Amino acid sequence: MTAGEAVCGVRAASKLLEVTTMRLGPLQPYPPSEAISVAEASRRSCRAQWTIREWCPLHGIGRKIGGRWAISAPALATLLDGDQQALEAYLGGDLLNSRIRAYFERLSISSSCETAVAQEALF
Repeated sequence: MTAGEAVCGVRAASKLLEVTTMRLGPLQPYPPSEAISVAEASRRSCRAQWTIREWCPLHGIGRKIGGRWAISAPALATLLDGDQQALEAYLGGDLLNSRIRAYFERLSISSSCETAVAQEALF
C-alpha cells in the first residue's frame, strides 16, 4: 500500500464516519434515491395516503421537503416488517448496522454512506 492509498483510505473512512453520524432523522441528508412519494408508499403498504402522512412524524419514516412528504423507502419497509431495531438504527444514523443495510440491499438502494465512500474514492 502506498502512502497515497493510505491517505485515501483514511479519508474514505473519515467520510464514512461523518455521514453515518450525521443523519438526524429520515432522509437527512436528503438522498433522492431513497425517497418515495406518499402515493408510492401507500401503494407499497396497502394503506391510505392519509395513514402514510400520519406515520411520517409518528414513526419517523419521512420528512417534508418543499411542503410535500418524502418517505424513506427503507424506513417504510422496516415499519411494515415490524423491525423496530432496524428502524431505530436508521433513525439513529447507524447505516452500517447489518439490519438496516439489508433493507437498503433488498430495495436495491445505495445507502448514503456507501455513496460517500464511493465519491471519496474518486478524489
